[in-house]
Amino acid sequence: METDYGLYRQFLSPVVRRGTMTAVEEIVVDCPACAEPFALQVDVEAEEQSHFLSCPSCAQALEIFVRCEAGEVLSSSVSVD
Repeated sequence: METDYGLYRQFLSPVVRRGTMTAVEEIVVDCPACAEPFALQVDVEAEEQSHFLSCPSCAQALEIFVRCEAGEVLSSSVSVD
């Protein structure tokens, strides 16, 4: 089954703050519950961040932790919330 990432990009588009655009990068992670991959856009200017969302395939609540440095994603991990 192929996942349509278009819907998620609509909600995870770059954030505009005070007239400037935040740098984002798209990463693909796998749901630990159903193993389906899905795309997520992250702010690469933030060193550490957590995202709480539901898997688009199985609706399992997930926590995604991302570490960035110098505008690049260093690591990401996904756990069941």
